[in-house]
Amino acid sequence: MVKKIRIYKDKWIPRPTTFKHFSPPSLGDNATVDMLITPSGAWNVELVKNSFCEEDTTTILSIPISRSRAQDSIQWHYDQKGKSQFFDFILDYFSHLKMEDLGFFCVCLWKIWAIRNAAVHGSLPDKAVDVVDWAHFFIDEFHNASPAKSRNPECPTVRNPVWKPPDPSTYKINCDAVINTAGCLVGIGIVIRDWEGFVMASCSQKIDATFSPQVVEATAILRSLQFAIDTGLYPCKVESDAKVVVD
Repeated sequence: MVKKIRIYKDKWIPRPTTFKHFSPPSLGDNATVDMLITPSGAWNVELVKNSFCEEDTTTILSIPISRSRAQDSIQWHYDQKGKSQFFDFILDYFSHLKMEDLGFFCVCLWKIWAIRNAAVHGSLPDKAVDVVDWAHFFIDEFHNASPAKSRNPECPTVRNPVWKPPDPSTYKINCDAVINTAGCLVGIGIVIRDWEGFVMASCSQKIDATFSPQVVEATAILRSLQFAIDTGLYPCKVESDAKVVVD
């Protein structure tokens, strides 16, 4: 629990690479994180603002607090799920590449995998030092054999999404969230409709925090389910535009 996490000695603030505070100690050398949390399970925003610099305050208030008082655990900061995987590294690398560089990188990976398979199955593999030259040659040959039009496809027309009703006698929840970083606020909007499209209930909530976009969307989904239970509008299905959270 947060009672074991020392504010000024442990690495608990999501900030590479030190994961520690910038502000000078003002709450005592052995102060623990639970001192910054209210009895209702939320950050004591006023205390945090008075005890830390602006950058520390923003980072601390972005940390979600578990409503279930779950046991704290060590997490990998550089992954949204808290676990380090090679696939996550590849996806992050892809997001920083231009399209032509991405194609070249994928061809290199493909060739490396082919060399690996050849070695595993007893064939004479190509030399690893030749991968880059081979990839350039392969891409040039591909472009020369491909019509120019296929290399510059037209962008498809983007259609506005259409709301689809849920199954009969069930409900659909649409939720979304916004972040006001300057005001350290998160706003959540929830609408519940029946199978005929009629609005059965709606609400909005304000949270004093500055969570990351993924955490904000996950919080919106959680609050939506709690709202559906409180209003008796279930079974239900939640619809969200946060693909990363839903997946």
